[in-house]
Amino acid sequence: MLNKKYTLGALVVLTILSSCSADSSSDYNKAIETGLDYIIAEDYSRAEVQFEQAIAFREGDDRAAALLAQTTHYSNAQKLLTDENMDEAIQEIKKISTYEDGSSGFIMKSERLLAQIDEEKNIVNDSDTEKSSESDNNTENNNEEVAATNDSTDSESEINDSTIEEEKTKEITKDDFKGFYAAFEDAPFNSNIFHVFVITDSVYHDIVPAWGEYGSFHITHQVVSDNKLSIDYEPRDEEGGMELTAGSKEFQLTINDDQSKVIHSGDYQYYPISIIQLNDFGFDLKEISLDD
Repeated sequence: MLNKKYTLGALVVLTILSSCSADSSSDYNKAIETGLDYIIAEDYSRAEVQFEQAIAFREGDDRAAALLAQTTHYSNAQKLLTDENMDEAIQEIKKISTYEDGSSGFIMKSERLLAQIDEEKNIVNDSDTEKSSESDNNTENNNEEVAATNDSTDSESEINDSTIEEEKTKEITKDDFKGFYAAFEDAPFNSNIFHVFVITDSVYHDIVPAWGEYGSFHITHQVVSDNKLSIDYEPRDEEGGMELTAGSKEFQLTINDDQSKVIHSGDYQYYPISIIQLNDFGFDLKEISLDD
């Protein structure tokens, strides 16, 4: 009788612990997803709170810690830029790419911000050079008029180019990102494929042939901004050999003059590829529908 009581007590304890673990995992995932939503909305203070909660739910978690650190560095950089402390801001931004377990989308975001800072510096330097040149050539009125005309023409050309790019960007929608894409070990379509992903209406598929791994994810949140698609995703019920976790990803689309497309994600370039072409490379993905 005593043994039965102990057995029953042990079962109750195990049940409670299992329930707590499930609740904690659910709260952790929710905190991560909410934090990523706030990042997309550029509400970094609230994102930090969510990642801190995720760490509380799963102590020592590398992903939550990395996301929190990335968010903090980016937020600090924004404040420093507001105070025109560019050098210190650049140091904060560069730290973001050092977190392997964080968000690759955040790394790309930080790289774009660095590019913007460099561009602003160049504009300031060009402006200072132009002022100095005008000061040295006050007596050369004719030359100044020609220079002013050229500057005006260049400025109008830049505005026109900018307008054209904006018009191109406005045309890009989620449908432009839908499809099958492959990254190659060397020359596109003339070397082995090392990574394939598929974007449908509501599903993201991730395939790493060298590892024999396949992951299928529900897209829980998606935003198209300019020529970039940002998605948050979570595993579907069926798993394909990978230890699947929720996450986020960003894709940058380039449409060439000949209307061919290239997608950049992380450090790699991905090229549109058909089911038939994938079959020639040994991939049988006929069961995947872009209408999912």
